[in-house]
Amino acid sequence: MSQENEKSGRIVFGEYLHRVDDKGRVIIPADFREELGYKFMVTKDLIERCLKLYSMDDWKRLVEKYEKLPSSNKAVQMQRRLLFQSAALCEIDKQGRITIPYKLREDTGIGKEVAIAGDGNKAEIWDKDTREAYFANTDMSLEKAAEIVAELEKAL
Repeated sequence: MSQENEKSGRIVFGEYLHRVDDKGRVIIPADFREELGYKFMVTKDLIERCLKLYSMDDWKRLVEKYEKLPSSNKAVQMQRRLLFQSAALCEIDKQGRITIPYKLREDTGIGKEVAIAGDGNKAEIWDKDTREAYFANTDMSLEKAAEIVAELEKAL
């Protein structure tokens, strides 16, 4: 069960609600396990109060990206520290669960109920109430977000 996912072009999608047990364990949906692999990295999001789950391949690409950036730049240092110092290697157990380290649960406010959601090539774990509040209280309309994304796509 400690295989790494080396698929290319994987897509993680959907949203699942699960409970975190007293030991900080949560079931990772089967299709997420298939896409992320049975070993993957978990770290805090750089902006939102949630966790990001990266396959080992995608984590290595993220590390390589940051290795190319100037380490003397304060913004780069801040992001590197947040990403890499909060990161944890997680491995799926025989029941399809991972243990979310206490510090990560504490820092992101993850309680007993979580939403595990796909985000393209990675997944997110949110406290259920935090995720609901995020979407209910966003200061940007979906229309405005679509306009901004359309402009960014033009630059690609």
